[in-house]
Parts: sequence; structure tokens; C-alpha cells
Amino acid sequence: MARRLQNRLALAQFKTKHGWEDLTLDTIEPKMEEELRRKRLSDGSGDVLSDSSSSASDLPYPS
Repeated sequence: MARRLQNRLALAQFKTKHGWEDLTLDTIEPKMEEELRRKRLSDGSGDVLSDSSSSASDLPYPS
């Protein structure tokens, strides 16, 4: 539960940082997760448990 709240807070901070206050967290979150998966695969780590090492600044822009 605490981890989910931390993730939501990171997304909210990312939205504010990039001026996306008008987009919902539910709109941004799937795009961020997909980009993080792609990034992990291209880095060769592919470790699903490494999510805790990500921060809001690591999250890519939604397309």
C-alpha cells in the first residue's frame, strides 16, 4: 500500500514538473510503465523487482 502511494506521489510530482496537471494519473501511469519496461529491456536488466530504483525524474514523457 505504501509503495503504491509513493508511486502515485512520484507521478504527481512528475506531472507538475512537466506542466501536465490537466492529464490524469491514470492516463500517464500506463505510458510511464510501458516506457520503463522498454528501458529495462534495452538496458538488459529486465528485472521487474527493480522498480524501487526508479524516481520521478527517470519517467519518460508520454506520447
